[in-house]
Amino acid sequence: MIKVGYVNPTGIPSRAEFNYHWMLFKCFYEDYGKYPEKVTWVEPIFKWNEVTIQDCLDNVKGCSIVFFTNYVWNYKINQRIRNGLDPDTIVVMGGPQQDPDIIKDYDYVADPLAPGEIFVQYFLDMYLEDSVDKKKIPFYLGSSLKIPLPFGHTNVYRRCEDYFTKEYEHFIKNIDLYERITLIYESTRGCPFKCSYCEWGGGTGTKVLKKPMNIIKDEMEFIGGFKGVHIDLCDANTGMFKERDREMMMHMVNNGVQIGENLSVLKTLKLEQKKEMLDFMIEHDITRQVISISLQSISEEARRIANRRDLNVEETYELVDHLTSKWNNFKEKELWLDLELILAMPGSTLKDFYEEFKVYYRVGYNEGKDWEEWKGLDVWADTRYPYMVLPATETASKEYQEKYKIKTSKVLTQFDGNYSGKWDDVEVNPIYGDVSYEYDTIVECFSYTFEEYLEMFIMNLFTPHVGLSFIKEYTNYENVSEVAKELWNILNDIPMFFVYKELIRNIFLDNNSHSIDKFEVGSFKGKDIVNEMKLLLDKNEEMVKERLDEFCRNL
Repeated sequence: MIKVGYVNPTGIPSRAEFNYHWMLFKCFYEDYGKYPEKVTWVEPIFKWNEVTIQDCLDNVKGCSIVFFTNYVWNYKINQRIRNGLDPDTIVVMGGPQQDPDIIKDYDYVADPLAPGEIFVQYFLDMYLEDSVDKKKIPFYLGSSLKIPLPFGHTNVYRRCEDYFTKEYEHFIKNIDLYERITLIYESTRGCPFKCSYCEWGGGTGTKVLKKPMNIIKDEMEFIGGFKGVHIDLCDANTGMFKERDREMMMHMVNNGVQIGENLSVLKTLKLEQKKEMLDFMIEHDITRQVISISLQSISEEARRIANRRDLNVEETYELVDHLTSKWNNFKEKELWLDLELILAMPGSTLKDFYEEFKVYYRVGYNEGKDWEEWKGLDVWADTRYPYMVLPATETASKEYQEKYKIKTSKVLTQFDGNYSGKWDDVEVNPIYGDVSYEYDTIVECFSYTFEEYLEMFIMNLFTPHVGLSFIKEYTNYENVSEVAKELWNILNDIPMFFVYKELIRNIFLDNNSHSIDKFEVGSFKGKDIVNEMKLLLDKNEEMVKERLDEFCRNL
């Protein structure tokens, strides 16, 4: 008999999550493994907002094997837990965040593109037979050995009902510690598309596997019995299988199951498919909060280089117009639109960056909609996502970076220190607060210089925080790009702004993993630099407005 542990800290600790992967691995091995009677599966940590590193170590104490799943938001915590284990414990790593400096600390490593269930099954069989051979484990890192995955053969939630119920009851009793309880859910596995920046569950560029509808129905009936549980729908392209996906949604409706997260799943569907699926979901109140539109870049060249196949700008406008004309009660339904753009994708230019303000404006301000009555986007209130170079992606390859003359700089993610104190007014365990996560971000390529990137980055940081207060009064759809560019010119005429610009420049040039969000350099701490820029505008408000007045008159 052996005890097996599993560690996978959630990305947002104030959100309690049932451990889907653990349930999946356990049930899969019970059904397909050779020796299920010889394995005791230790229930994993659930309440990540309430535990310490020592609690995590106590949870897997006495385990012969501990499996870890590494993501950009948890690999450092995993490293701490791994380093505290008994030296005799076998440690196995999966997940997409597989930096070479991390891999060396694990005994066995699954390919980041691996379906974890099969890897776990074969590994445990070999371990119990005392014959572990890396070359014979399907989906081992660097191995070409792959076998088909029997996906979705059973309702893992009902199979693990005791665990599910116990954790649900804990959540209900301690609801003041959490903003919501969520459940990862996938009705399909894989994605046929190959966006260069994406590592969607390791399933990019793969055949899409569909879960049998009878299993989906049973799962929705089970989940619906737990009031307050929201699902995170993790299908890469919901709506791809139109009639099937509608049937799945109706099972959700019939059982009171809702998607509780940002609805960013309709990633690569054609325009009419998006319209139909979103209409269906809105009509039946399946989704709450944000409907994301994943444009990523207005540049066709950037989208081509990224292998991005989705709506272009005009199609995005058509989708927005369709939704806002058909569903004029967004506010009552607690829905709003979110436009997803990636900052400075290779192939895009500085000119594209400023033109994107026009897209933000067009999506956020729709004809006949008063801003106070409209929960949409504000051109000055949203930001583009930094281009994170994730290790299991095509963008991370040496060949890709050489081809497009890509240069990167190490920075810290938003997870650095943001989990200490409170998250959405919920107390958060400091296990997250003192851990820093770094990644490479693109700062130069063939289509823009580093100086141009610096301009884009600063304006991307600057306008949401300080532009909203007074600059939006000068803008309309026709002039917004030009006004944004003029604001940059005005800022550069303020002597003190040069100090802030140089500070940010040195953060990227230093390459010592400073935070692009916190700017913990020299005398600046936390978000002080943003506050300083606000003060800078306040001190120079009269001059800035005079310049903008004159500029707009002369357009």
